Amino acid sequence: EVQLIPGMSLGGYMWEPSMAVSPDRETISRIEIIFGVSDRGVPYGAYLDNVRVIPCEVKSFMDVNKARPRCPETALVRDGQASAAIVCPSEPAWRTVAGELQSALATKLGVSFAVKSAEELSDEDLAKTNAIVLGTVVNNRRVLPLYSHLQTYADDLYPGPDGYVVQSIHDPWGTRNNVLLVGASTPVGAREGMTELLAAIPNTGAVGPVFKVKLTGIAKERFGSVLTREPDAAYIKSQQAAAEKTLAEGGHTGLFSQIASVGSLYAQTHKDGYATLFAWLAKRAAEHHDTNPGTYGGPWGMDSDFPSSKVIPLWAVTEQSPALSDEDRLAVTKVLFRWISDVCPVETPSAKNESVRHNHGTHAALGCLFAGQYFTRYYDAAEART
Repeated sequence: EVQLIPGMSLGGYMWEPSMAVSPDRETISRIEIIFGVSDRGVPYGAYLDNVRVIPCEVKSFMDVNKARPRCPETALVRDGQASAAIVCPSEPAWRTVAGELQSALATKLGVSFAVKSAEELSDEDLAKTNAIVLGTVVNNRRVLPLYSHLQTYADDLYPGPDGYVVQSIHDPWGTRNNVLLVGASTPVGAREGMTELLAAIPNTGAVGPVFKVKLTGIAKERFGSVLTREPDAAYIKSQQAAAEKTLAEGGHTGLFSQIASVGSLYAQTHKDGYATLFAWLAKRAAEHHDTNPGTYGGPWGMDSDFPSSKVIPLWAVTEQSPALSDEDRLAVTKVLFRWISDVCPVETPSAKNESVRHNHGTHAALGCLFAGQYFTRYYDAAEART
């Protein structure tokens, strides 16, 4: 099936507005379809069926004028009924922990929450409801989509033995449903994290943003300083200076490796200074691009698509910061759309070959995947389908 969308060139087909004689597309009475081949005298055949003009509700992202709505509140109770499930690893010790949380929530909120193992739910099931998820990507399969999209780092290393990370993950599916994650690799860490979560839940059951971390072991050694460091004015100034140096020298990946790094710091700490720096860097990248610099590899920077599979999902996390206005969020999202559209699709054909893929095509293909998901889930943009 071939679908041509007014005003858009998608799927290898070109929209040619000069070919439409009438501005009123409802009056179209004739459609011309032109075939061509590169060699002369080559026979070919075609069969066309069900050619039609239909109402088009698909919109281009270029027509979007409002940032996607945020979902900072997780409603655990609606109309006196539980509106979330508790999802835990299937091991008996974890079922016990989940039962303890179920009892504590019943005492606090006066409603009973269903307990489901990761094997009893699909990702699609989880997307239809708010959820309290226990465990890590290693012991709870339902954490994998969150982990792969950099919305949590909970695994066997992080937050460490008997450590925990308690965090709200806002609208990961584009369905306006949230996840409250108690990320822990052991039941001991999970119980401590549950105490933090219960303290953050008001009697109404409407939970605002939550982010609490206790690191242990190697995770504390490696990442503990990240939690104590503050993105103050001096830090932001130094990062801005580093960005200017990168642009002046035509640094590899332009500003986008730095953007990914700053986004990761926000995801690990939820400190607003990183969010404002992310926005500044993205806007600065676009501003520099629009001066048409002679940077080797293009105005966005040589191989700027390499970190694309990090930048896009990290933006979905970072844009939840209350330090960013809706105007900031829309501006940054427009920049990221332009950047991805410019640099990633042209690099992806190699990812479709049957030969061994190389890193250039793979980076770009992953960037297209994450961008396609983001702009479909949150903006239903026609370009995201391609």
